[in-house]
Order: sequence, then structure tokens, then C-alpha cells
Amino acid sequence: MAIVKMRKLNLVAMAYDRDGILDALQRTNAAEITTQSDLENTVVSAGECGALNEYVSSLEASLSVLSSAVDRYEKDRGIKSDVLKDGFDVSYSEFMAIAQKQEEVDALTARINGLADERNAYKAELSSLTRALATAQIYSVLQKPFSAYDGSAHTFGRLGTVAKSSGDSLAAALDSCALCSYTVCGMDSEQTLFYIVGHISVEVEIESILSDFSFSSCPYKGEETGAKQYAKLQARNQVLHEAVNENEATMYALKDKIRLLKTYLDYQLYTLEKVEAAEKLRETRTTFFLQAYVPAEAEALVEKELKEVSESVYLEFSDPTEEDTPPTLLK
Repeated sequence: MAIVKMRKLNLVAMAYDRDGILDALQRTNAAEITTQSDLENTVVSAGECGALNEYVSSLEASLSVLSSAVDRYEKDRGIKSDVLKDGFDVSYSEFMAIAQKQEEVDALTARINGLADERNAYKAELSSLTRALATAQIYSVLQKPFSAYDGSAHTFGRLGTVAKSSGDSLAAALDSCALCSYTVCGMDSEQTLFYIVGHISVEVEIESILSDFSFSSCPYKGEETGAKQYAKLQARNQVLHEAVNENEATMYALKDKIRLLKTYLDYQLYTLEKVEAAEKLRETRTTFFLQAYVPAEAEALVEKELKEVSESVYLEFSDPTEEDTPPTLLK
């Protein structure tokens, strides 16, 4: 493996040819622009890397969101397609013309981000709702309003659950207490639902017993029944699942825009490279100065491309000096 001989390029051109010069150098893929040393009566070219970097990052994030959504949709439904397959042909003219698609792409990314935020909101509510359904399920057997299980002026009422394994022991403890009665209203695989009513004179005693068995009081109040509340939660759960499905289908319908978004992102990365390169230049009001290193074997190609940009391009190739630090290229 040998080290490629490098040549140093110094170039002066008109400021209005700067983008064309940088485009030509990018097309050759053979030049590494270096920071131009200080020149009298010149300034460092102004760049806008910060804003462009943020814009590119936002495009990358939107593309990632859309690609992930499409991949998830196809896997969940057993769909096979090549829409996410890397690699597709784009002509140079199509690539350069993609710059005119900014308004369309910005609207697309806003749509993608909006749908992603909407789905996240639905999923967060569904997660909360799943917990609410788990809590409410055992109370779904109740056909009376929750207020019916409250106490009165002379009695107290307690509606709640204990672990199923503790149900028989709690029942035995309550049986031993005078002026108190209970009803087992329901039971599932994990817990038993009790309604306990008694005279207020034994309320403290009953509370102590309930505490011993880690009794969990009913979290619901009011005039709604347990059955109706559970039905409402189930209905909301159904609505949310349908909303998620519709959201995911809407996002999936954007799959054909992946090619547009990828191409536009590549163009913006291409533009970012130019901006970063431009920050290495020196300029006057009307001209700019560029320094780069080029493999000796690519010298003729680079010169040809540069000369085709403008007749007002002045360039010189030379061997690097001992003070220069050209890049090391192996072949």
C-alpha cells in the first residue's frame, strides 16, 4: 500500500463564482479544502453552519420518525415492501432541483412531527387508561351508585379490596366483630371486593382490622355505578385504539415521501459541506481565496472542472512545502 502524492491548490476567483467553484470541487470528490492562511486585506468568509446544522438535524429526526413508523406498521401487519430499502437512483439535475422543494418538505416534516406527537399523546393516555381499567374492573359488578355504599349519621360504610389470599381471613376477623356486617361483592384472580357496614361505635376497631389486611379503599365516589364507569372506560379505550390505528395508517400513507425526504436531506448535507468549506476561505468585497490539497493523479480533472465554472478563475498547483500538512491518502 503506497501513499498518494498530493498537490497543493491555491485559487483566486470572483465572489459570485464561489458556489460554482465549491460545487465543482465537490463533484470531483478529490479535493480537501483547508483553512486559508491570513492574507492582507481579506476576512474569513461568513458561514451559517449553526442554523443549517439545526435544520439538518430536524430533517434527520423527521426521517427517522417516519421510517420507524413505516417499519413498525409493516411488521405489525405482516406487510412486505422495499420502501425502506437503501439506495435509489437520482440524477444530478434532479438532485440540484430538489432545493426548490423546501416548502413541500417543511410541510411534510411538520405533518410527520404532528402525527408523531398525536400518537405519543394517545399512547400515554392508553397507558394511563390501562391502569384505570385494571383498577375499575372489579367494581364493574356494582349496579348501585358508589354513593350508596357511604355511611349515614349512625353507620359507616367501607367499599374496597384485599388480596384474594387474604379474603377468607378478613371475613373471619369481621365475623368476630359485633355491630358489623359485610358482603363479598366480587372476586377476580388477584383480589376480593368487600362492602363493610357497621355502627359508628366500632368504626375504629374495624379500621384497625382493615389496616391489618392492607385493605384498599374504593377510589370512586359519586352517583355513577361501577358498571357504568367501567363501560365508559372501555368505550374510551376503544376510541383511543381506533385513533391510534387511524394515526398509524395516516403516517404510513406518507411512506412514498421517504424518497423525497432522503434526497432533500442529502442535498442539505451537501449544502452544509459547502458552508463548512466556505468558512475556511478568505475573501475581499469582490473575490475569494481558496486553498486545498488534491491527489496528483486528479489534478487534471480538478483543473478541468474549475475552468468550466468561469473564465475568471486563477489557480496554481504546487508541491507542498515542509511547513504544509497535506492529508495522507493511501492506495
